[in-house]
Amino acid sequence: MTFVLCVSASDSSGGAGMQRDVAVARAHGCHALSALTGITVQTHSGLLHAEAVSLALLRRQLEACLTHYPVAAVKVGALCDVEQVGVLADALSGVTAPIVLDPVFAPTAGAAFLHDVAAYRERLLPLAAVVTPNRQELARLAELPVDTPEQVEAAVLLLTVPVFVTGGHFAGEEIVEWLVRRGEVDVFRKPRLSLRETHGTGCALSTALACRLAQGEPLSVACRAASAWVGEAQGRCPS
Repeated sequence: MTFVLCVSASDSSGGAGMQRDVAVARAHGCHALSALTGITVQTHSGLLHAEAVSLALLRRQLEACLTHYPVAAVKVGALCDVEQVGVLADALSGVTAPIVLDPVFAPTAGAAFLHDVAAYRERLLPLAAVVTPNRQELARLAELPVDTPEQVEAAVLLLTVPVFVTGGHFAGEEIVEWLVRRGEVDVFRKPRLSLRETHGTGCALSTALACRLAQGEPLSVACRAASAWVGEAQGRCPS
C-alpha cells in the first residue's frame, strides 16, 4: 500500500479539496491519509465561506499520520490561516518523502483562503520537492507580473525550488506548462480542451503528481503524466 498524506480543506461541493484528493489518490492506486485544514462552503462557481480547524487539531492529525504510516509523499493544498503555515512547516521539517505544494491562495472564483503569502514562501517553499502554481499563484508567490514566458522564467527563478507552472490560466489555443528545476526547463504543450468542468483541477493535478512521485516516477515524467491524466479526467466530468 502506498500512503500519500493529503493536507487540505473539505469542499462541500465535492469537486475540490480533500474530497477530490481522496478520489484522485484512489484512482492512482494510493491510500490517501488526510489532515483537514478547514471546512469550506463551496459550489462549482466559487468559495463562499471557510473556517479553519484549530491548530491543536491540525497538529494531532499530522502527528498521527506521520507517526503511524510510511508516508511516501505529501500533498499540501489549501491552508485557512497563517498560523497553520507554522504548524505544517514544523510537522514536515523532518519528512524525507517528496512534498508537493499546491499554493491555493484563492479558488478560481470566490473568497480567498490564505492572505499572508510571505509566511508561506518563507516556511513552506524550502521544504517542497515541487510547487504547482497557476499564473495568478505564481505572480503572488514571486510578487511579479506573470503574463509572458519571460516573466514566468523570472518569477520561477526567484522561488529557488522546482516549479511546475500549470498552463490553464494562460491564453492561447494550446496549453503550455513549464517545469523548471536546477536551471533546466521542460516545456509541455497539449491541446486546450473545452472542459465542461474546471473546478478542482489544481487539486487533482497536485494529488496526481504526489501519487506518481510516491510510486517512484521521476519529476519530469510525473508532471507530464499527471497533467495529461487531469485533462482526461476533467473531460469525462458530467455537464
